[in-house]
Amino acid sequence: MLSTLGPGIVRGDSLEISGTVGPGAHLIVTEQTATRVLGGAAPSRIDAAWSVASGATLELCPEPIVARLGGDAMISTTVDCAPGATILLRDLASVGNDTRLRLRTLVRIAGRDAFYDSIELGVEAPAAVGTFAVIGRSPEIESLDALARSLALRIGVGVLPAGAFVRVLGPAVWPVREALDRVHALLSQRTADIAELTEARALLSSR
Repeated sequence: MLSTLGPGIVRGDSLEISGTVGPGAHLIVTEQTATRVLGGAAPSRIDAAWSVASGATLELCPEPIVARLGGDAMISTTVDCAPGATILLRDLASVGNDTRLRLRTLVRIAGRDAFYDSIELGVEAPAAVGTFAVIGRSPEIESLDALARSLALRIGVGVLPAGAFVRVLGPAVWPVREALDRVHALLSQRTADIAELTEARALLSSR
């Protein structure tokens, strides 16, 4: 669990986060509280870089990003992973009318781009925007589509070469967060089922 700066990101702050997930490990990263982005003399930025080994799982589950009072920030996440790794990414942002927030996410598998998402939120953005992506596993898209239809929000589901991508737009942070929680639970369960099946098959083949 990452500590959150008391007043928030403000006045040109620059924060760097990095980590490594070893072979077969499973790391879940979250935060204490929401991250506030406030105004100041210059734009702020947060840069996160992760390295994930084969057979490992990384779940990035930060708390909401809330930009207010002239906040201006760039938040970038880069994940370099080996083949056979599983990545689950989620983010949720809320911006005010006088703010600007840019979110950039890049996942590379063995040095090749597997997922890239870039979004800029400002005056005309929805009140809350949430994103969830799973890379390294192929979920049941029919289940995701059924979940999207059951929620009273604007939800889009996309298929990746090795995973899926979900965008949720809503009138406030909490409804969007609840939707992301349900998407996360669905994809996490599916990932766990696949991992158990793979382990069982390997055990049987070794006998």
